[in-house]
Amino acid sequence: MAGSEKRIGPARDALEISTQYVEGQSLERPRTTPLSACDVWNLRTEGDWLRFEGRLPGADGPRGYRLKDPGPIIAESHPTLVGIFELGGQPVAQATPGGSAFPYHVFCADDDIGPVGMAGLEDAPKSAGLAPMRERTIAALVAETLLAWQYQDSAVLPLFYVRSESESIARAADLSTGKALANLGRAVENWLAAARANECAAELSAIIVDFAGDDLSSSADEYANASRAVFDALQRQALGDRLARAPRLLTIFESGAHYPVREVIIEGQTQLALFPGAHDLIFAAPGYMFALDVEGEGWLSEKGRLHKAEMLAAALTYAPRAANHAAAQPPSETWHCPMPVLADWKDGAIEVTCRAIGELVLDRSDPFAAGEGLGFKILTDDGALPVADVEISSRDKRALRISCAQKPPSGARLAYACGAPAGLSRRYPANAGALRDTWDMLSADGATLHRWAYPACLPIAGL
Repeated sequence: MAGSEKRIGPARDALEISTQYVEGQSLERPRTTPLSACDVWNLRTEGDWLRFEGRLPGADGPRGYRLKDPGPIIAESHPTLVGIFELGGQPVAQATPGGSAFPYHVFCADDDIGPVGMAGLEDAPKSAGLAPMRERTIAALVAETLLAWQYQDSAVLPLFYVRSESESIARAADLSTGKALANLGRAVENWLAAARANECAAELSAIIVDFAGDDLSSSADEYANASRAVFDALQRQALGDRLARAPRLLTIFESGAHYPVREVIIEGQTQLALFPGAHDLIFAAPGYMFALDVEGEGWLSEKGRLHKAEMLAAALTYAPRAANHAAAQPPSETWHCPMPVLADWKDGAIEVTCRAIGELVLDRSDPFAAGEGLGFKILTDDGALPVADVEISSRDKRALRISCAQKPPSGARLAYACGAPAGLSRRYPANAGALRDTWDMLSADGATLHRWAYPACLPIAGL
């Protein structure tokens, strides 16, 4: 140790290091501290790197670090820079102020823009550097969630690189030709350059796509086809031949916030969930399970953003276990939430067939205030009709039986978490429901999360 410190020489007392942005810290410049005043030890130089062990702010605890001027402090870890990117409409631009809980593991580009990107206004600049987080996007919160789970399991803690690119759109088709997509391509280039500059391998974890709530005019088929075109353009233009495999795409099944999305957008998302084509697309959760900022015109609250990130992370890492829980098995089916797929009028009731991994549960505590019918209603040309009762089928625990006060008219549709009026003072989206399966997970804030059913709008056969 003495020899290592001697190589650093008198610079040790003069060198100042940034303690970087940590969770809950304001957006002011991070505090700088003389290295000699920090709880660090075993300082040594290796090539261009200053390496040391220490106890720095953040969730890590004592560990090794490295620093190359100019640049941030980086945790000594598995030499992989994992990329998580985000592309979409206006919700993608939302971020939680403050730094990361893992400030030496989660980074963005060193371009003075931060993780939220250019919002479709300008071309993104080139950058091969890393910068600490000043605010946390959904992509950053997913990275933090994955790190927290790894930390709890005493597993490897990789480095993460996050970037979100968004723009204002009126149709899903606009995104495939917009500036956000080109800027995401630049973000991928910058990530790969940063990995090389910091002597790391590059590994793409996922790309989060979020634009269903922005589409104001497409039909169901137009929305589904335009979404597939966006995914094709993402693969072709943003990623090209830079990566060995196609990206995993994560998204949320949106039903709207205070203002519900149109029924045709729910139908379009159903098409994508059932028929994603060649794309590795996973709908992690329905949007109605995430709490809103009541005064924020439909933006997610901090709680809602945490839960959204945790559900995205759960979908990303999903692997069913064997019955004895002794070892992970290859997934028999990919992650999906319960999805009503068929509705038939039989014997004076509607029988609903669902696609589900586990047995269905009707949560009559109604946590999202879906109201009578637990989110189910009958839609007709003359308006909505209530249902009399909803129960799990006695013959199939993945099916439902819905009783009606009277036979619905021909052409009626069965809606779930769909067709609700706007509710500006609600804590959760106006389109909501209370159907889920048996899976659960404890959130970092102590709440229990479930796989709630996707919204649906189905023709009723047999009327």
